[in-house]
Amino acid sequence: MESKDKQTVKKLNIILERTYDAEQGFAKAAQECKAKSLARWFNDRAVDRSRFAEELKKEIHSMGGENTDKGSLRGDVHRTWMDIKALFAHDNDEAMLDEVLKGEKSALKDYEEILNLGDLPRTATAMLTSQMAQIDYGLVMLSSLKELEFGK
Repeated sequence: MESKDKQTVKKLNIILERTYDAEQGFAKAAQECKAKSLARWFNDRAVDRSRFAEELKKEIHSMGGENTDKGSLRGDVHRTWMDIKALFAHDNDEAMLDEVLKGEKSALKDYEEILNLGDLPRTATAMLTSQMAQIDYGLVMLSSLKELEFGK
């Protein structure tokens, strides 16, 4: 594998790690959430992230690379924080929405960062751009939902 491809695989593995984190975070939020419709929405996003992970792994393998198979320590810490916050929050659903919004904003920054570096194969750029658009749309939906549900 060429040096350029190694760097691209490394970058894609960072996004893959964060995708695993998001998938687990959405699943955790769905478990903790009281509102069934919101829990269903969180579960749907977990499924989306599972699909994102498969797409990322396929791209990594097409470049001759090996994919990571776990999330990051940062993601573990964030999910633990969600557990603690859920214990003390009297409005658990709003607290979960806040944490998910924070995670989604962070995901957008991660995608923007890797895309702004350039130097990616067209297939990787197209995949990342599509995933980023879906995350952005979800963020808009979540923000609207929070405003409707909690007036914030």
